[in-house]
Amino acid sequence: MIERIYSTEKKPDKIQHFMVGNQIYTVLAYDVLENADKGWSWVEFLFKGQKPDKTTIKTRLENYLNDRCDQNILEGFTWKTHPVWLSTENQINYQRNYDAVKENEQFLPEIRLGDNTRYKFETQEEYYQFRNEYSNFIDDCLKNCWDDKDKLDEWIDNLYDEE
Repeated sequence: MIERIYSTEKKPDKIQHFMVGNQIYTVLAYDVLENADKGWSWVEFLFKGQKPDKTTIKTRLENYLNDRCDQNILEGFTWKTHPVWLSTENQINYQRNYDAVKENEQFLPEIRLGDNTRYKFETQEEYYQFRNEYSNFIDDCLKNCWDDKDKLDEWIDNLYDEE
């Protein structure tokens, strides 16, 4: 299975079959979106052989959605216009800073943001706001991923109905 992201002016078919030599391939276009410039973007999955079974498709799409969610959490958050790298290690460090701020009014952490900018928090409230915003961002990313996964069965059933 190969995964590629495409963008063109023509909307893709959800499913296509083609042959190379005597080998049949199936291509699925998922997450098809119309862009602002009136083009289309989507992620494409290539399967060797006839259309795969529903479980195989669902597993592959769930993996894609999980990876997309992880990437969005890692790179999608900004604080005061600066990107914040929300790696697992950084999240642990931010939580440790939060615990330290709660225990000691004088402790104001300094962090390195995703663009290598150093940022020193000026008040406890500012750090609390930072923590709440990145926590809410992570929660929103996870909720969006779960919502997308909840729609997979219907999408796959429609895919099979169209064939």
